[in-house]
Amino acid sequence: MRPTRILQAALLNPDSDPESTVETNLRNMLTALDRAASFEPDFVSFPELALAKGAEGDVLPEELAVSLPGPVTERIGEKARELGSYVWVPTYEDAAGTVYNSVGLVGPDGEFLGTYRKLAPTDGEMDRGISPGTELPTWDTPFGRVAATICWDVRFDEIGVAFGARDVNVLFHPTQGTSYSRLRNWAVYHGYHVPVTWGPYSKIYTPHGSEIARQDRHATHPEALGLDLGGGRLRFSFAEVNTDCKSYSRAGLDFETMDEVQEYYGGDIALHANYDDATIVLETLDEDLRVEEVEAQFDLPTVQAYEEHVREMVYERAPDSPLTPPNR
Repeated sequence: MRPTRILQAALLNPDSDPESTVETNLRNMLTALDRAASFEPDFVSFPELALAKGAEGDVLPEELAVSLPGPVTERIGEKARELGSYVWVPTYEDAAGTVYNSVGLVGPDGEFLGTYRKLAPTDGEMDRGISPGTELPTWDTPFGRVAATICWDVRFDEIGVAFGARDVNVLFHPTQGTSYSRLRNWAVYHGYHVPVTWGPYSKIYTPHGSEIARQDRHATHPEALGLDLGGGRLRFSFAEVNTDCKSYSRAGLDFETMDEVQEYYGGDIALHANYDDATIVLETLDEDLRVEEVEAQFDLPTVQAYEEHVREMVYERAPDSPLTPPNR
C-alpha cells in the first residue's frame, strides 16, 4: 500500500500586462502553495501554462517563456521545501531559443528534477512558435513512478500506451481543455491514476474506472477565500489515493488464479473486477507489499502484455493482419 496525497490547485489567473504576467502568476502560485500547507500534500499540480495565462493582447509564447530550471523554479522550490511536496510547474519554456509548452517538476527538497515538453501541440500552437517535445521522461518517487502529459496530448493514444509500458503509477495532466473520457480509459487500461488539473475543473481518474476529487464552478465547490490573487480565482481539489495498484486483463486470467492470489494474500490485497472494461485491478493494502511482487509470483498478465501476446499470435497466423505489429 502506498497512500499518496494529491492536491490540485485549479488557478484562474487575472488578465495582466504581458510585462508582468509571469511575475503576477508566480505570485499567485506561491500564494496557493502557502494555503496548500493545510492539506499536507505529497504532490501539488497547477493548470497548463499556469505561469503564462492571462497576458492581454496578442502576445507570442516566446515573450512569456522562462528557463527551466531558473529563477522561477528556485522560488517554487523554496515553497516545495517548506511543504515537503513535489510541485508541478506548467509554463512556456525557453530552451536555448526553442520554445516549448512544458511542465517542470520540483522535488520536496526544493531541487529541480526535470521537464516534460508537450509532445502534441495544436497546429495553432506550432504556428505561434511552440515546438513539439520528443521525450517521455518519468521520475521515481517514494509514491511510485510519476510522469506528465499536457492538454492536447490526450488525443494521441500512443502517448498513454508508452507511459503504461514505463510502469507509471500517476500521470499528471495539466490542461486547458477536455477529452476527459479518453483519460479515464487510459487510467483503466494502464492501471495508473490521472489527476486532471484545469482552472474551471479538476478531477482524478482511478484505475477502477471511477472519478474522484471532482471540482467545478458550482456552488458546492467554493473558492479558496481570503487570498490576494489580484483578481484571480482558486479552487482546490484534494484526494488521498493508493498508488500501488495495477490493471490486469480479465481475458488473460482465469478465476482459479485469482482465487489463489486472494487466498495467499488474504486481506493484504484487494481485487476490483471492472466488467465494463474487462480488467481486474490489484491493489495492495499492506505497506510492505508491492504489486510487482504479486505479479511476479503468479505471473499475472497486464493488459498490455496480454494484448501484445495476442498480436504475436495473430501475426504468426495472419502476417497481413491490419493490427499494429507486435513491439511497435
